Amino acid sequence: MRHCVHIFALLCLAISLTSCGGNALDKAIKNALVQGDTTAARLDELVDLIEQHPEAYASLLLPDGHVDYTALDRHVNEIAATLRPPMHWDVAAHGAQDLHLTIYLERSGSMVPYDRPGGRGQLKKTVNDLINNFPGTRDHIAINIVNDDIYPYDGTIDAFLQDRDIYASTAGVGNAAYTDFGKIFERILATQAPDEVSILITDLIYSPADTRDVSIDKLLNEENSLATSVFKRHPGKGLIVYRMTGDYDGKYYPYNGHAVDYHGERPFFVLVMADATVIERMAGSADYAAMLHPAAMCNSYCYGRTPQSPQWAVVPDRTDNAGRWRVSHDDHTSLTAVEPDRVTGALRMTLAADLSPLDLDDALLCDSTAYVVTSLNGFTLSVRRITEADVTINNRAYTQGKTHLFTLTAPFTAPRDEVTIALPDGLPQWVTDCNTTSDLHPTPATTLGLETFMRGIQAAYGPTGNYFTIKLKLEK
Repeated sequence: MRHCVHIFALLCLAISLTSCGGNALDKAIKNALVQGDTTAARLDELVDLIEQHPEAYASLLLPDGHVDYTALDRHVNEIAATLRPPMHWDVAAHGAQDLHLTIYLERSGSMVPYDRPGGRGQLKKTVNDLINNFPGTRDHIAINIVNDDIYPYDGTIDAFLQDRDIYASTAGVGNAAYTDFGKIFERILATQAPDEVSILITDLIYSPADTRDVSIDKLLNEENSLATSVFKRHPGKGLIVYRMTGDYDGKYYPYNGHAVDYHGERPFFVLVMADATVIERMAGSADYAAMLHPAAMCNSYCYGRTPQSPQWAVVPDRTDNAGRWRVSHDDHTSLTAVEPDRVTGALRMTLAADLSPLDLDDALLCDSTAYVVTSLNGFTLSVRRITEADVTINNRAYTQGKTHLFTLTAPFTAPRDEVTIALPDGLPQWVTDCNTTSDLHPTPATTLGLETFMRGIQAAYGPTGNYFTIKLKLEK
């Protein structure tokens, strides 16, 4: 009976909206936002409307005829951005349900010292947190041990979580003398289901079998080519690389050198692999926030992200502002009647933006030099994270729910201008800083061949664009 009522309500909604002319879906979205009804039930009505009219909404459908929640999220929030004040609806999270998690734990000779009983156990805690923070049920989680091949873990999830020396418990599994990254990455990407999230825990040191008399340059070139070829064979995949740090207590095996005792911190990596659409849904969902922000994370980089359209607004009431303007009633990206400050001749404006869906390091987001700003008047940019003090009674409608403040400053002399703020996508500086081509003397920060490997993957993804672009039109 409830199903019949739901269908009847949906038909009435569609008929009433189409009878008024225009796009039925867009009107339904706007009504939901204005009414504050962003519930799952209301979203289900929109989904039904789309799937029942595939010809009209083909751009919002996957090849199997189901809704593409990433595309729908983008469409909904383009409409939400035009409202006063701009709004946001976390639609993508609705499609990120019932995912499956597969853990791949590297068990090579240089990984064993990360989980000694006497250490703090950051690596094991990281893996446990990934499992515990995964929103799915335990029967949606699988664990594998990897080195020369992939081997299913023969214990239960609870046994894995409670194990105080996971490498001792898995002694004898595979050949710990080397790690066949080519085979491991190929099998993970080739067999990965559309609803599967695969996570590899590794030191990311390329260590194939039998490297006697092989120069380090030849080895690194081989690593670079392998990374490119594997990921090029599997387009449409997203990859997040997290650099972590943890206690290391034991033998370290340098390339073409004798084993050395090392006691201290060493980097390790968490590689999250899934379809790019799944990565985007997870990044936009609060349910996966804890999982995608590991406690011991030092740095991160995400491959395969599509350009985002962050929610943003000009903050009209702010002490840092200088000059005068009016926000266009029909377009929040346009300012009219713009006048610089009468005393200094400068125009200074503040924009508040929600950059949380980007899931990027705050060090990058707050680095003004990382942005490319273009304008006729030569605007300069400063960026910082929003604090509680920034959200006042007068500007709450523009700052609440936002994460960062952009301040633009310039002598406004041209009669009109278009200011563009872009954050280019590309390998961050930490990759170069944490790279080494000689590990005879291991350090707490560097990894042999890290940059070589990550640039190899970058080559597979092709030219990068911008994480996001903001455009603001100005007119005197």
